[in-house]
Amino acid sequence: MCWMREEGFPSGRAGVHGLLSHLVVATFALSLTASVSAGQRVATCFEEASALFGHANPNVLRAFALQESSGMCTRRHPVNTDGSYDIGCMGINSGWLPKLQRQFGITEQDLYDPCTNVHVGAWIHARNVRQYGDNWRAIGAFNARSEHKRIAYAWKINSQLNALR
Repeated sequence: MCWMREEGFPSGRAGVHGLLSHLVVATFALSLTASVSAGQRVATCFEEASALFGHANPNVLRAFALQESSGMCTRRHPVNTDGSYDIGCMGINSGWLPKLQRQFGITEQDLYDPCTNVHVGAWIHARNVRQYGDNWRAIGAFNARSEHKRIAYAWKINSQLNALR
């Protein structure tokens, strides 16, 4: 989980002690996964990632996963029109791979793990929230760079959130 140490994570109040406690909790949680089904483990990952990255509502992360992969943790999605491809539950775009590898040592194979994939998705969303604020613009930025595509994506996530209620 070295990828958590990017600037701003964990928050100032958590500091090094918070990071250590997160690692202890994560290690304990991973040890419990042997007796928990894969579906239950992934469900728990949304809660963990939401808490770790300060998201008020883990359903936003679930909505991303539903929109990106219908909740299926497919390793690789079909190739996008720009030649990139998306990976796993959260549809992490392959364009993130160089940064994830360089900063955190996370490879494409690491993203095949549903929990790692959800945590990276939460990290991406947290970056967007820092850049745009905790609003629909940040939600749209999970999938799109241009403003009109962000708006369209945010509406899709809104629909997914309504479906989760």
